[in-house]
Amino acid sequence: MDNKTINKPLTVAREELVTGLTNLINHSNLPPIVLEPILASLYAQVQQALAQQYASEKAQYEKALAGTENCKTDKE
Repeated sequence: MDNKTINKPLTVAREELVTGLTNLINHSNLPPIVLEPILASLYAQVQQALAQQYASEKAQYEKALAGTENCKTDKE
């Protein structure tokens, strides 16, 4: 038997998250004056995580590029 992991497409995962968050917010019965600072804080955290991910991926990419440049230099 072949055990293949099926990864959920990003668009499907995104839509599920949006739907879940919308339902949670709608059922919280909290007024917008309470929801706004909560959502603003979450957004700031997402922005920070994105910046960290970008920096990490850029560093990995630059390291890989440097490695390929070193390989080219070694062969010459």
